[in-house]
Amino acid sequence: MLAVLLVAVAAVPPLITGEAGQAAAAATHLWPANPDWSRYVQAPNSAVVSPVAVVRTSGDVTDAASVLEGAPGSGRLTMTMQPGGTAPTVVFDYGKMIAGRTTITVTSVSDTPVLRNAHSEQLGTLTDTGDTGGDPGFGYVGTGKRYEDHPLSAPGQVTDIQLQGGQRYQLLTLTQPGSVTISADETTFSANRDTAAKLRGYFVSNDDLLNRIWYASAYTLNLTQVLPGTATVPGLDNGSLKLLIDGAKRDRGVWAGDLGIAGRTTLVMSDPQYLRDSICLMASHVATTATVGSPAAPSPFVQHCRATPAAATAASTPTVLPGDCYPTQPASKCMVWSGAYSIAVVDALHTYYRYTGDRDFLSQMWPAVTSALAWAEQQIDSKGLYNPQEPLSTVSWSLGVASGVPAWDNALVHLGFDEASYLARQLSATDLATKYAATAAGLKKAFNANFWSPELHAYSDAPGSKYLPQDANSFAIISGLAGSGRASEIVRTMQEKLDSPYGTMSVTPAGGSLTQLVSPFMGGWNLLADFTANQPDAALQLMRKEWGYMLSKDPGGVTWERINLPGGALASGDSAAHGWSTGPAAALSTHVLGVAPTGPGFAQFSVRPQPGDLTWSAGAVPTPKGAINVKWGIRRNPQGPGAFEMQVAAPHTQTGAVSIPTFGHARKITQDGVLVWDGRQPRSGAAATSDGEYVTFTGIRGTHVWAWN
Repeated sequence: MLAVLLVAVAAVPPLITGEAGQAAAAATHLWPANPDWSRYVQAPNSAVVSPVAVVRTSGDVTDAASVLEGAPGSGRLTMTMQPGGTAPTVVFDYGKMIAGRTTITVTSVSDTPVLRNAHSEQLGTLTDTGDTGGDPGFGYVGTGKRYEDHPLSAPGQVTDIQLQGGQRYQLLTLTQPGSVTISADETTFSANRDTAAKLRGYFVSNDDLLNRIWYASAYTLNLTQVLPGTATVPGLDNGSLKLLIDGAKRDRGVWAGDLGIAGRTTLVMSDPQYLRDSICLMASHVATTATVGSPAAPSPFVQHCRATPAAATAASTPTVLPGDCYPTQPASKCMVWSGAYSIAVVDALHTYYRYTGDRDFLSQMWPAVTSALAWAEQQIDSKGLYNPQEPLSTVSWSLGVASGVPAWDNALVHLGFDEASYLARQLSATDLATKYAATAAGLKKAFNANFWSPELHAYSDAPGSKYLPQDANSFAIISGLAGSGRASEIVRTMQEKLDSPYGTMSVTPAGGSLTQLVSPFMGGWNLLADFTANQPDAALQLMRKEWGYMLSKDPGGVTWERINLPGGALASGDSAAHGWSTGPAAALSTHVLGVAPTGPGFAQFSVRPQPGDLTWSAGAVPTPKGAINVKWGIRRNPQGPGAFEMQVAAPHTQTGAVSIPTFGHARKITQDGVLVWDGRQPRSGAAATSDGEYVTFTGIRGTHVWAWN
């Protein structure tokens, strides 16, 4: 239903003093006075961690608990193996996923035992060689092994050579006869640690599960944030760069497609340099072909990620940006994944710029953007669709290839051109902005003409296909390919036809060229699509089901790479902590808390919460000028919401538009105790409009409280 737009703007927008807002905040509100969000934070306060529990022992093992975190006195774990006898084994639990290198302090040795230290994410996949049984190949750090052997001949310390990026469980055993006494078993945490004191943003609500999901997403992101100078094996590190990698355990490379979700999560809770450096790593390498696995050479456009930014220039040379880079691997540094992943870098840069306002960095990256878009333009066929012909250049995020011209690739490329038009305007490149907007418009027209399926009530994975994909439909909503009415229809269709016991499936029916699984990566985009379609109940339902399932299973507290079907298992070779699956943090902060930039670097911002079935929420979103803090609460009556209240505290240098939900009814709204909306129009000098569901107040600075009842 189209709501009547009521507009009335006072000559001078209200600037009710921050003191008035603070005084109003001292009263009793519809949210808790001091909600304790810090108890959900998982990042360890100490850089050195020890196991917290003994899971089991076998063979000749004594005093295993003496090396646990906080155990009194000095450790005295003793393991003994007789010639021809049973190997002693102890399995420790760190209580959560960790990352790093283990150092074991040995106080006595007899004979020449070999101490093995093995690691696993899940207890059920732990063997005496870890959770993969040896070298699993592509994407692992160093040798790929999940264990190390330490021959012992004298007391001292032994430290693993290879970094292990994700593990909760540790198995110690002897593989050669002898005896060893251990006084300490410690792992030096190698990933970023956003403790409660370091977190730049937070989220909390009346829903404990959603809170745990937000902080599981935050901690998973930490495990995939590589600090400068991190070496997987000696001699291979990432230099001065802070990077967002794919999986904590496996595939420790920077992937362009992942940055869309991991980057958004970074920007609502952590240091934006992780996204900045990851974008720059991608943009500083190019290839001339989109064939999967083609090496990407150093770029002529972006010479160094720490270079002084030059004036923005456009490069017309068509090139492809890499899909994945491995700065700490001995193999090829950067490689092509697909043409669509090349365009994913544009989305990451657009998001980074909106949140940070870093125009110098945008200028530095701009030639790489224009060169990638020049290549993409060459791939548009006579039907107006993005349709590259190079071998496997349409391989998707799920390792599958669509049954024809790929809908998801077209949706992502449309998004890239649309966002590039905005970026071009920011750089005063008016002609390019117009050109990119026209290309996006052409792709939109062709997309709807070729992919919409009345039979599916959604977009198909390829023209005329019977397959209903999650990816193309989610991106169609996010990128504006689907109008509001069609977006709501798609949300309902995906809820009905893609549902599984573990979350939303990637495609139905099974058996096509696309892999059927539950992907928390694409699920993150699905969440954003649900909120974009103003369907918060659908988003929260999906979040509780899919991410709640992962949190209920070992290892807990992290978001998985994928949920495999049938059965809902995490495969031993997959990563239990994966940056591309952290979408709930960004979705909750941006849409439930409601904070988003509308101008570069939050120079202008909006607060427009979508409460769904929640009764209160509080949190903060970081900006270059300081955090924007929001608290809102609802008093729910049997017949519906009976009262609403929201406090917004923003830096005085930023100007906001604050939208108060009215749930489809006329409400009398006060700002800091003063009537500013009488149910039909603004009062007391306020600048406000209504769309029937929200009343939006503009020109807002500082701290204020709005309320209706």
